[in-house]
Amino acid sequence: MLVGLTDVTPLARAVHARLTAGDEPGAARLLPVERPYPLPVEIAQVVGAGAD
Repeated sequence: MLVGLTDVTPLARAVHARLTAGDEPGAARLLPVERPYPLPVEIAQVVGAGAD
C-alpha cells in the first residue's frame, strides 16, 4: 500500500550543486542522518548483515 510520495528533486539538485562546487561536507549536511534498520538476529544472519 502506497501512503505517500515526496519529490526530492530540489534536494537532489542542491546536493549536486554542492558536490559540483567541491563542497562535500555541505552536501552531506543536506542529507538526513542514516540509521541502521533494526533486524532480528535470525534475519541478519540470513542476509549477511552484522557487525563488521
